[in-house]
Amino acid sequence: MLAAAVLVAGVAATGCSLFGGVDLGVEGVRAEYVPVPVAGGDDREVLVVQSDELAAATDPAPVPLVVVLHGYGSDAEIMAKITSLAAEAGVKNYVGAFGVGLDKSWNAEMCCGTSAATDVDDVAYVRSMILTVEAQYPVDRSRVFLLGYSNGGMMAYRVLCEAPELVSSFVSVAGTNSSNCRATVPRPFLQMSGDDDPIVPLAGSTVETAPGVGPVPSVLGSVARVAEDFDCPRSRRTVLGPVTEQRWAPCRDGVPVVLDVVQGAGHGWPTGEPFSTTQRVLQFWGLV
Repeated sequence: MLAAAVLVAGVAATGCSLFGGVDLGVEGVRAEYVPVPVAGGDDREVLVVQSDELAAATDPAPVPLVVVLHGYGSDAEIMAKITSLAAEAGVKNYVGAFGVGLDKSWNAEMCCGTSAATDVDDVAYVRSMILTVEAQYPVDRSRVFLLGYSNGGMMAYRVLCEAPELVSSFVSVAGTNSSNCRATVPRPFLQMSGDDDPIVPLAGSTVETAPGVGPVPSVLGSVARVAEDFDCPRSRRTVLGPVTEQRWAPCRDGVPVVLDVVQGAGHGWPTGEPFSTTQRVLQFWGLV
């Protein structure tokens, strides 16, 4: 049965927010908060997860870096647990970097919360976060992947537009291009959305969809704009179980742009059979 873990406002925090180690309750992985310097003195942190084996290695080979941006009202530890991306780091052997938004929000311009209201420079934070992790962990800089959920997915579009040199491939889950930005550097891009999402609807909304979440642009239009920016050919649709995949490929530089619409899914993180969001993301990045 297809279930959905919901990662939106109102979910309580579950761990500490001080620099240092944290117990995620996941066997075989180590997690710690690492300080992230940001220009202007607005220093932040990032939750870094790696396998026990990688942490203990004296001269490890570089591994992929998976950067994760939580949804509005959620946090790094919730994302690490509910998505199973912390547990997968121990199995797939990558470093996970779970970002920490100011007041559990990201500045994706039209959304959301404190970060958007005060115009926090979250692109600068993401840049510093990635560079900080790359400097302290055995990361393969040619395999840096960024995933954003909901408000974090909106932020993923901003990073794609404003700092594409940092990231090899992008995934937005239940997000949309709320900043109305244009991408110039082609990167593999996957958008995943439920066809019954009331918060970030496929067709968008001109009214407030949830507390703290104003009108949102069309998901369909956002992905089509990325395809246009990357000089993609006409798309092809394929039905794969509960998922309708719309794929534009090959685009400029040979990259794909993909929209997965999950039948019956709302604003959550679909898990289990016959479809797993986490496994689909890892498959898109070649980590399975």
